[in-house]
Amino acid sequence: MIKKIISGGQTGADRAALDVAIQLGIPHGGWIPKGRKTENGELPEKYRLKEMPTDSYPARVANNVLYSDGTLLVSHGIPADESALTPRLANIYRRPWLHIDLNQRTLTEAAGMVKSWIRMQRIKVLNVTGPSLTKDPRIYQDTVFLLKRAFKLLFRGDMLPYYQKDELIKTTADADLVDEIISQLPLKDRVSIANMDKADVKDIHHFFDTYIRGKMESESGGGEYNNIMNELWERLRENYRLRVVKRERQ
Repeated sequence: MIKKIISGGQTGADRAALDVAIQLGIPHGGWIPKGRKTENGELPEKYRLKEMPTDSYPARVANNVLYSDGTLLVSHGIPADESALTPRLANIYRRPWLHIDLNQRTLTEAAGMVKSWIRMQRIKVLNVTGPSLTKDPRIYQDTVFLLKRAFKLLFRGDMLPYYQKDELIKTTADADLVDEIISQLPLKDRVSIANMDKADVKDIHHFFDTYIRGKMESESGGGEYNNIMNELWERLRENYRLRVVKRERQ
């Protein structure tokens, strides 16, 4: 039974796991290098990770592997860099690990594998890792979708430790709808929406095709439309907003 989700806090798969934990009310944590550094700056304080005394990324990877019951590695293709280090450390520390290559499996198939692995290994503290967002722009959204699908399969009947079944269904239903909308958007449209002012979000119907607009109206109703659009904007803004880089004067 999952009691906690941890990661290294990096953009991409790591951050996706933390966001899913927060959204579903599951305790989260993990270890992050000194300075709470990630590829896009300091990790926001809302993520309750422990700062290490060193800025070494490999040391952070080692701690998250060692102090978890199992590690889920999510990628598109063969893992590289730090992601490739994770299985080696898991073998050294004799911790179970599972690699999901989303180029080889559909998200639905992968969710079933994750659910079965968690049950078989009796994972309570789950470490989730994978490439950063700059190395794989699709990994954040696909990891979010994968974890939510896997937890839906896992948290059924008496498998619900923290919340009522109807609360989980409601939370994940809205989240899945936002996930599906984002998956339908080309990268240029994700960036365009992320850089809009929030007040203009309600007027972006033109970014969606008829199928998506119809799905939103049929599943969420008019009263929920603004909530869905705000969630969409916030999710995209966190991961696709353009940032101005100031150059230091010579």
